[in-house]
Amino acid sequence: MLSKTRKAGAAALVATLLAAVALSAGSASAALPRHQEAELAPDFSFGSRHYDAGATPDVAPNSWRFVSGGTIRHFFTVQSGEAGQSVVVRAKLGGSSPSSVSLGVTVNGTPLGTKTLSSAGRFAEHSYLANIRPGTYHVDIAASDMQTGDKLLYDWVEIRGSGGGTPTTAVIVGAGDISSSRSNRDTQTGDLVRQQLAAGAYSVFTTGDNAYPDGTYLDYKNYNDAWGSFKAKTRPVFGNHDYEADPNAGGATRYWNESPAVPVPGGFTNQNSYYAYDVGGSNWRGIVLNSQDTEGPQNLAPECASGSAQHDFLVSELANARQNNKNTVLFWHHPRFSRSGDHPTPEGATGCSKFFWDKAHDGGADLVLGGHGHLYERYNARDRNGNKIAGGLTEIVCGTGGNGFDSIDTGVSPAPDKIFTNAWGVCKLTLEAQQARVNFLPAAGSPGSDSAIVPVRP
Repeated sequence: MLSKTRKAGAAALVATLLAAVALSAGSASAALPRHQEAELAPDFSFGSRHYDAGATPDVAPNSWRFVSGGTIRHFFTVQSGEAGQSVVVRAKLGGSSPSSVSLGVTVNGTPLGTKTLSSAGRFAEHSYLANIRPGTYHVDIAASDMQTGDKLLYDWVEIRGSGGGTPTTAVIVGAGDISSSRSNRDTQTGDLVRQQLAAGAYSVFTTGDNAYPDGTYLDYKNYNDAWGSFKAKTRPVFGNHDYEADPNAGGATRYWNESPAVPVPGGFTNQNSYYAYDVGGSNWRGIVLNSQDTEGPQNLAPECASGSAQHDFLVSELANARQNNKNTVLFWHHPRFSRSGDHPTPEGATGCSKFFWDKAHDGGADLVLGGHGHLYERYNARDRNGNKIAGGLTEIVCGTGGNGFDSIDTGVSPAPDKIFTNAWGVCKLTLEAQQARVNFLPAAGSPGSDSAIVPVRP
């Protein structure tokens, strides 16, 4: 149990309190330091209760009120043996005729994002993903977009997480190019996933083209028959077949929004089809992208070029991960390098595939998984152009979910470190603190196997 301490002085006030709580989804977690005192920015007064200069203090004890916007700073000391996965602010919007207020959180100068409070009501928790390890942190809570009459009140901020200072190993499993009505191979690969989940795997990924032929809601029925039993644990990638019948990928968004645990804040839409998540209690972060913008068929997928929202999202996620000592595994559909006879490397040399790869390479990502080609490939430690280099970025093409098979074009460069086709199975990633173990698990009757270690990049 942490002790709560108060140090006098206008520059800082430190308080720490450790309380055990249980988070949702049945996983045990701990609430790390929760603060009910803070150092206020210069435009705020400082006292036993904290409020904007000249304003009437809120009647609730240990509560602060923003009247016209501003920033309040909290200090946290996270001790050895503790860890945090999010910063949680409990706040509400009030006033005579409340409109909306943006509530932003920054940790040690790194923005975690903003939440919009748009109506009056009870206090609610607003969570911002973070990676907190033992050390000292300042958390800035900033209110903006306030209108006359708005009052933003909040009464605590805490770091919430697993309560373990040492990252744990997490297993994730999946594949792409999965389901149609032509065979039972998708059921066999689904059975492999179920086995891994029963053995303790944290979650499931896809690498796109989940439901053939056109990604319609009806096509997703076939997917659901084979892989739907673990829908709540699945983090999907959108592929080109999701856009065959609808430029807005309506079948995919409808299907995934019916999940008991939708991984995208606010739910999936065509434009809201990229996202990120912490992988269990590990020090890995998964980043899921939509690479369809520059590929056929004609579509309205989110743009990926410099200046786009998806671009800014990727750059921010990579930077935050590096700053917070997180390793990163990225998922998108169209691979940068491949010897697939249908989708070879020249297809990945332009558009979103190249753009994502270059950003991932330069931003320190550790591992990339794709699909599109119906085969398995591994490219160890490559530079932007696919040349082998020390400390390079590794790509896995895992389009083996069961739909079909591609031929291999041996004339395409670069050469992979491992390749085979006519195989159906899943890729298993064991994410450890300093490396990822990659295994291909074949279904019964399938050829092919692979086992490799991918070190974390320097």
